[in-house]
Amino acid sequence: MSFSQIEGTEMPENEVRKPIGSNEGDFEMVVVDGFLGFGLSMGCAILAMCFNMYGAHEALLSSMMLVSSVILVAVLMFLGRFFTDSFSAPQGSTLLLAGYIVGFVASLLCLIFGLHEVGSLFSGLALVATLFLYGKFLGSLDRRILMVLFSAIFIFAGFTIVMLVTLSTWFKLAPLVGATLLGGMVTVLFYRKKAEYNCFGNAAESKSRSIQVKGSNHSLVLIGFMLGSVALIPGVGVEGDMIVLAFGASMGVAGILSLLLGQINERMYKESMLKSCALVITILFLFIPIVPPMIRLLFVSLLLCHVWLNIIIVVNAVVETSRFNQINPIWLMGNQGGVLFVGFMIGCALYATGAVLQSQYEYALYIAIMVGVIACTYMQIQANYQAYPFEPVIETTPEEQALSQEITERSGQRKTLYQKKRQYACELYALSPREREILLTLLKGRDAKYIMDTFYISQSTAKTHIYNIYRKFDVHSRQELLDFIEEIELPPEELLDVAPEGDEEI
Repeated sequence: MSFSQIEGTEMPENEVRKPIGSNEGDFEMVVVDGFLGFGLSMGCAILAMCFNMYGAHEALLSSMMLVSSVILVAVLMFLGRFFTDSFSAPQGSTLLLAGYIVGFVASLLCLIFGLHEVGSLFSGLALVATLFLYGKFLGSLDRRILMVLFSAIFIFAGFTIVMLVTLSTWFKLAPLVGATLLGGMVTVLFYRKKAEYNCFGNAAESKSRSIQVKGSNHSLVLIGFMLGSVALIPGVGVEGDMIVLAFGASMGVAGILSLLLGQINERMYKESMLKSCALVITILFLFIPIVPPMIRLLFVSLLLCHVWLNIIIVVNAVVETSRFNQINPIWLMGNQGGVLFVGFMIGCALYATGAVLQSQYEYALYIAIMVGVIACTYMQIQANYQAYPFEPVIETTPEEQALSQEITERSGQRKTLYQKKRQYACELYALSPREREILLTLLKGRDAKYIMDTFYISQSTAKTHIYNIYRKFDVHSRQELLDFIEEIELPPEELLDVAPEGDEEI
């Protein structure tokens, strides 16, 4: 079966295109639109938010600004989900561009005039507008380019913070303004280009095509909650530039590690990162009450580095899912990003409260830390046991391969009947178009690696689709899947046109 066909019907022509970056001809588009446009814009939004928060100086005010910015970003993310169709229209893209320009200009002006409380909010607006504006472009990128792109954003933002933190406001602003202007010019050209990308659905279609995996929301809230530990930094007992240096270094190191670890063993790296969140926070936070201030700052920085790595993984997975399932990127980013920032908001509120109250109540910070460790442990357990409840499906056993081969080689009425059963099962259990393609591939005896190579997706994404099919059919192995399709009973009306001449390849 062709990659562009599902149950005999062709998909839109632009859906069969390879992801941007999978061939050498896309080099200019990847560099200009990807790294100079999106990369610089996201990096500058992070820098502007960080410098505005750092400019507050007071721990209480800084914490309030952080919580307010996170709440704003969460609200904007969810608005993206509810207004997906409007934002996807030409007028909506113009509105996003306007929000992009207003966000960056206002955040830079706030830095110049010392209005840091408002500046952090405008930085959040710029960040969300950039994500939504480049949504379809990101959803059309090759997964390897995505990993490099987001890693580069963290490297740029992190080490730029480290280099600029000790400079005065004007010296700090000069490179930030220059990078923002360059990213802004490329973004305006990107907006005017009106390029055609992969086919993405509207809000209703996106909702029906989304993969509802139990535990995914727990994972997103967990990562966001752990990121909220950034609110602990004012309470670690270290003053001055060391706080911002540690924050920037954690981002930059995370970007480098993401590139290196992805080259070693991508699947193991991603799964181990997502499954070790609670363990990492427990090990690092249990020592905070008994170590000196500088070591506290080091522990918080190590935790943040781990969180940044997980965020890179999650963002890549969201964008890759958008492309493969034809889900509108604005809808998916709004949905998943909103959940992530809700966790971030809860974590910020908890840790900021502990950090601010410790000056009056000696054990306030420690209580906040213990509550955080317990909450993370609970969410980790839920995520681990619900996200992937079945045995890994990586390779096909010889027995499964033989049975699949036998099914493929059938002819006449037996083959037509089996095909009818497969199609009926897809309709009865509401499999999405992509899940039907995956099912068809599985029934041919192919494994996750074949699916990964055929559809330009990561192995973890391929496994997620396989697991989702298993859940819908309530089976736990490929053998059970084959038996389930074989044994399903068709209604009488489905048997009327089953005849030997209906022979067709599975």
